[in-house]
Amino acid sequence: MSGLKRSLFHNLFGLNLLLALCFLQPYISKASVFDFNLTVTSSDETCLGNGAIQMSASNTTPGSTIFYDLYLLPDSTNSIAQTTSNEFSSLQAGNYRVVATEVINGNETTQFQDVTINNLSEQLDYTISHSTVSDCDSTGVLTVNISSGNPVTYEIVSGPVTAGPQANNVFTNLPSGTYVIRVYDNCNDAVTKTYTMVLETNNLGVSESALPNIYDSCDSVTISNSVTTNNGNDIIYPLDVTYTIFPPDGSPDITFNQAISSDAPLSFVLNQTIPLFGNDIFNVSVSIMDQCGNVFESETEIDPNPKVVLNDVDGLCGKYLQAIFSGYFPPYTINFIDAPTDFIPADYNADYPGPFSESLNYFGDDENPVPEGLYMIEIVDSCGRTVTKSIEIVNEPVEPVFTSINTGCDTTVGQITISIPDRTIVLAQITVAPVTFQETLPFDITDFVIENNEDTLSVTNLPVGDYIVYILDDCGYEYDIEISVPEFILQDLFPISRPDCNAETGSLSLFSPNGKLETVVITSGPSSYSESFPVDVSNSINSNGGLYLFELPEGNYALSTTDICGNQISLDVLISAYQPTPFAYNLTRNCGSFNIEVFDNDPTVTGQTYWFQKYYPSSNSWGHPNTGVLYSEGNLPNTNNAIQLFNETPILNIFLTGDFRIIKAFQSFNDSSNPNSYCLDSFEPFTISENLIISGIYNLDCENT
Repeated sequence: MSGLKRSLFHNLFGLNLLLALCFLQPYISKASVFDFNLTVTSSDETCLGNGAIQMSASNTTPGSTIFYDLYLLPDSTNSIAQTTSNEFSSLQAGNYRVVATEVINGNETTQFQDVTINNLSEQLDYTISHSTVSDCDSTGVLTVNISSGNPVTYEIVSGPVTAGPQANNVFTNLPSGTYVIRVYDNCNDAVTKTYTMVLETNNLGVSESALPNIYDSCDSVTISNSVTTNNGNDIIYPLDVTYTIFPPDGSPDITFNQAISSDAPLSFVLNQTIPLFGNDIFNVSVSIMDQCGNVFESETEIDPNPKVVLNDVDGLCGKYLQAIFSGYFPPYTINFIDAPTDFIPADYNADYPGPFSESLNYFGDDENPVPEGLYMIEIVDSCGRTVTKSIEIVNEPVEPVFTSINTGCDTTVGQITISIPDRTIVLAQITVAPVTFQETLPFDITDFVIENNEDTLSVTNLPVGDYIVYILDDCGYEYDIEISVPEFILQDLFPISRPDCNAETGSLSLFSPNGKLETVVITSGPSSYSESFPVDVSNSINSNGGLYLFELPEGNYALSTTDICGNQISLDVLISAYQPTPFAYNLTRNCGSFNIEVFDNDPTVTGQTYWFQKYYPSSNSWGHPNTGVLYSEGNLPNTNNAIQLFNETPILNIFLTGDFRIIKAFQSFNDSSNPNSYCLDSFEPFTISENLIISGIYNLDCENT
């Protein structure tokens, strides 16, 4: 081969070899990327967002780079993070997929594994309570009671006094007031709550010493004192009681001591037997000391002599005497020192002058009144103690009650009604009458006494004019009553409008003082009324001639009426609907708690009650905030499925979260058809959350400020 041909061959061979190498290069590189192994482990979430995933790749190609993509399943398309390190951190609980990609010289190989991060975190929650180191102490102890979570430090961030972070859950030596407590857990998360501490101390009221109605001895008596709490707090026991008797002759004081270890929480009665000093009056004091040195005292003058209360009691035709005795040692005798000359005691009490033992005695009765006049009686008990009391018996005349009207269909005549309260009319006559009265005077009208109501007579169809009516009652009393039958005057109707349960309707009652309504026609009204005007609503007139209409759309109405006498009256009526007041309550949000108080001043409805409820999403129902007992919509709430609130009475320290509402229950004023029917209105619901709520974001331009 010539040199030229050899050179050309070498060149062509080299070119072909180069082309072959270029063609085979991808296959040579691909063959050099080895299948790698992917290992994935997880660290569970023990605090909010502290979960992690660790990755490692083995059997990788030298010189390659590993990329990791993280997916939150079930979305395996859009990665949420990418890294070349060996860990994804700050993750919440969930199911994840890790896709590892090995890259070398532009070539990729992928592996993936699914992994789960479990939620092992425990949310911090607690309640707060208070106590006193010792009863009636001026300072108290706040205790944080952990219900869940892992607390680390406790602190008081606001209040009458504050306290920095501490490991102890108890705060001591705290005065009364409102405190804000903050607790940090092992994740450095904090929960803050507000608590109002009201310390209980004794504030006692001690009544005067009371003597028994009946003694069991001449030489001693058991007195009693009522002890009550003045501030509504439970009485704090034990109590030391000292009775001191001051003898009337100036001799040394006499004392008696009692130790009360326990008794009723709000009140109790002290009893103490003390000596008596004949008929003499003396003083006794009672002193109560609690274990904190607070002293509560009362002093009473003791009069050991009998007591008597004299009363005059109304009988059928006069009065009789009632005597109530107390503070005596039975038996006793009664002596009338003074009395009307025609009063003979034994005629009015067959046991006179005694001896008597009972504490109640009468002289006379309903059918045997005592004479009018002054009575003075003396009582002497078995110990020789006496009391004198007087009373004057005066039989006041009964005042007649009478009315006259002219509202019948005949305008020339009217009606009179006369009553002699608690007496029977035995004779009634018209002695003076107008000239238009056709009967001969005196004219007997005793037959007009109402049957089964014999103290009243009612006479109709009397001509207009002036009359004198003579009446004699069953006790022999006489009355001359001047009365007039008035001229007829057409009177206005009596419309009353009140709201219905429906927020867009009202109700109407209508009465006529002239005569029972016979027809009522609505001639005009609001456009929302369901029928075309005029509308005859006479079928809503009841047996008493009164009209009741319900569920009238609010607005102005014109009515045309006719009564049984033919009187025609037109009138305009405004029907007002119920006006809800969705924010008729005061919500005070504290840290971790809240207070609620209703402020409702709605005068248009009656029988209002208020009910506090919580929403339970799992059952899509409202119910009792504490017990979870569910409420059936449309029914009147009760204490089983709600907490009853009272107007302008707050409930404090509510440690609950969720959605809440207040139901207002009331009765429509004119709902006479069903007195047990209630209307229900829900105030605006509110949400109490344990987390921060962002209610809005605003962009403020501060450039020119």
